[in-house]
Amino acid sequence: MNLAQFRQANLDGLSAAVAYWDTLAGQMQGVELRLGTELSGPIKSGTWLGLSATFAGLRIDTVHKQLENATLESRAVASVLSDVNGDLRKLREELRSIEAEAAAKKLVIAADGSVNWPPMQVAPGQEVSKEAGDRYTAEQRSHAEEIGRRITDLLRRAGDADERGAAALRATRGKDASTFDSPEALGGGAEADAKRASDLFTRLSSLDAGDLDLLRNIMQANSGNPNFAEALTRSMKPTGLYDATGLIAQMNARIAAGDRNDPRLADLKQLQTDLGNSLAAASPRLAKDPAWMASMTEAGRRFVRVGDGDAYPGRATVYGYQLLGTLLSHGTYDTGFLRQTADEVIAFEKAAGKPSIWSTTLIPPPRFGLDLSRPGSGYDPVTGVLTAMSWNPEAAKGFFGDGGPARLDYLFKGRDPIPDHVGGGGEPTSFDALGNALQAATTGRIPTGGVGLPDSPMLPHDDVMRRIAKDSVAYLGSHASLGGAVPGSMSDSVANILSEYVEDTHRSLAQNEGGNAFFDVGDLVRVIKGTAENPEAFRSIYDQELAYTGATLSVTPAGDPLRIENEIKSGSEALGALDEIRAQVIKDQGGDQDSAKNWESKYWYHGVGGGSNALAGYVLPPQFAFLGDVAQRSVNLFTDGWYGDQSAQIAERTALDVEALRRENKDRLDAALRSWATNNPQSGTPYFREQLENWIHNSHDSYVTGSATAKSNLGQ
Repeated sequence: MNLAQFRQANLDGLSAAVAYWDTLAGQMQGVELRLGTELSGPIKSGTWLGLSATFAGLRIDTVHKQLENATLESRAVASVLSDVNGDLRKLREELRSIEAEAAAKKLVIAADGSVNWPPMQVAPGQEVSKEAGDRYTAEQRSHAEEIGRRITDLLRRAGDADERGAAALRATRGKDASTFDSPEALGGGAEADAKRASDLFTRLSSLDAGDLDLLRNIMQANSGNPNFAEALTRSMKPTGLYDATGLIAQMNARIAAGDRNDPRLADLKQLQTDLGNSLAAASPRLAKDPAWMASMTEAGRRFVRVGDGDAYPGRATVYGYQLLGTLLSHGTYDTGFLRQTADEVIAFEKAAGKPSIWSTTLIPPPRFGLDLSRPGSGYDPVTGVLTAMSWNPEAAKGFFGDGGPARLDYLFKGRDPIPDHVGGGGEPTSFDALGNALQAATTGRIPTGGVGLPDSPMLPHDDVMRRIAKDSVAYLGSHASLGGAVPGSMSDSVANILSEYVEDTHRSLAQNEGGNAFFDVGDLVRVIKGTAENPEAFRSIYDQELAYTGATLSVTPAGDPLRIENEIKSGSEALGALDEIRAQVIKDQGGDQDSAKNWESKYWYHGVGGGSNALAGYVLPPQFAFLGDVAQRSVNLFTDGWYGDQSAQIAERTALDVEALRRENKDRLDAALRSWATNNPQSGTPYFREQLENWIHNSHDSYVTGSATAKSNLGQ
């Protein structure tokens, strides 16, 4: 369907057809009722007897059945046409909105859907610079491309709606177009679509390209619809969901072995995602059905074959739970459903002991993955459970809050995480998922999946969230547990947690704060050191500390020199500790100068240069949010002074010269404090200038103290 066809589509005629078929259904039902009372009555009452009456009765029964089917099919046709009509009218309204937006941007949408723009308007005699002309062209091209993409997507969805309706009408018609022989006519609506999708899933391995696209079409059209999702999952049952998930992976591997560019691969990947999303959408209702949840558990503990002999590029017999883990990686699940599922999967795993029960499904090693949408192969269901937790912070908080340190101990050391990458090797994917789940639990926000805090508003940290954060740092950092050996794939999540808990990190690193430390300083230092193996993660923690120190100085009253001095000491100690951690990371490179330079170069690269730019994407803690631009300007003065004109070249000068690095950092601390002082209302008074020199002198001592604290806790 092109744009001209969609614009000219006779939707009023479609509305009339809906009304016609609905009326016809009513008339058929009326005749059916009369047939029963007026014609069948004499025979059934015994008023008319004999051979003729018997044959007449049989004929009437046949006609009655035909009328019953006719009523059913007519209503089914009406409901299908009504669905298509509703979908197309919504898309027509969306097109009008797109056209209005395009007109406001002075864009012209051609009949074929292409988008253009007129020359730049200028007044008579006005000269336009090349830069201005290029800028206008670039802006209009960007707007046109975006409008063009939206039109293309809209036309795709219009074609999908048309094809869904056509397929439903063909099925409703039955085998014989001249008779009413389809007593199971489904019609339109979410439940009818769910039955069609369920039937297609049961025949998945034998579907041709057209039917596979129809299944993709139905699933996409009903995405997020809880009525469709519940009807589909109940129709398929857990065994059907698991079978379909495994079959999708199997078909993907078979097709990819022949042609990695086959368009069916994209459909299969989307189908697996949509199946997980459907289970997620149905989960609030399913969680309240003990029988369904019990059947999910029973099916999860049974084997499912997802590969068979030489017909596929690899074979595997897996537990249903492993396929459930793949489904859990998609969509946002109900808290009760997720908690119950997590408890069941972990209980099953614990009961089997070590080696991991999942590892038995990796012999011989499978050559294709189960999950088509994430790294790894999907053979560790706990990865799926934890991934689902990261999308539901409430569930994650309850999971870790109720479990306490014992749950952390089990997930880090108590279980036997499998290297669930195709071909083996690599860090288990469960650690990355665990980090994201902990971030969700401690912050109440859905993680970004990398270094950096989410765009969503920062939430207050309640007692449970704070306890989980404290337990996590204690477990990761204590010598009795991991001793700072933070798994590499968790470094981004740990950095994000510490970045959001910057006030607690700051107070814990600053020894002059006395009893205000939230984290054990030794555990914290070792955790940051472990995280610092990833330069980008360490830079995140570092820049948040700079922002926090600048913010605390900006809100400290200018007439309170004692508080100013305390804040300078705290900031200097925290920065001294972080710089020492950084120095130790570089020192650990040993004689490998290239590795040391590489770490420093990445560290500087992720800061993007000067202070205000370096802190793009970092946010002030909530207690400073009300200060707005004023506080941000003060923070930028501090951070600009810190970074100055430093760039990646510092890596060349200090890569293996740790003492030189320490001197550079103390010089930057001086520069940052002097830059901050220029914004202080009393900066011009002799008293303030004298105090500033004392503060800077004391900051050196505090910086050295922070450095010594870090060194001692790192065993240096």
